[in-house]
This record gives sequence, structure tokens and C-alpha cells, in this order.
Amino acid sequence: MKTRLFLIIAFVFLTVSLSAQDNKASVALAAAIYEEEVTGNLDKAVELYLDILKKYPNDRQVSAKTLYHLGLVNEKMGKQKASEYFTRLVNTYPDQ
Repeated sequence: MKTRLFLIIAFVFLTVSLSAQDNKASVALAAAIYEEEVTGNLDKAVELYLDILKKYPNDRQVSAKTLYHLGLVNEKMGKQKASEYFTRLVNTYPDQ
């Protein structure tokens, strides 16, 4: 009985922890998009997007959106790197 209760509690904590991690990634992405689209600070947006890719590599949805926005920002800045980000997006996350 104690083992079963322990497993249930452990499962709940693990689920909450994973959910919080996903939420942090989404919040970080929203902040980067804000820098890009609202303030127009493209250099800061690129910095934030690259940080998201480093911090949350296992969040496929956020990583795919991040690569997409990195491509857009680099395109706005007239940089050739834009095509690299779009190619990486298509090759790494074809399901997204």
C-alpha cells in the first residue's frame, strides 16, 4: 500500500514538473516573439530564440516554432542564415 501511494505521488510530481518545463519553454518563446514583432528588436529576438533552442531541446513543438521564427527574423535582417534555419526546421521536424 505504501509503495503504491509513493508511486502515485511520484507520478503526480513528475507530471507537474514536466508541465512546468513545457510552460517555461512556451513563455520564453512568447517573450522572443514579443521582441521580434512588437518591439522590433531583432538582435535581441535572435538571442532569445537561440537560448530557447539550447535550454529546451526536447520540446519539439517549441523548437520547431523557434526555428521558424529564427528563419523569419534572419530573412527580415537580410541574412543568408534564414535558409539554414528553414532547412533545419523541415529536416528535423517534418511532423510539426
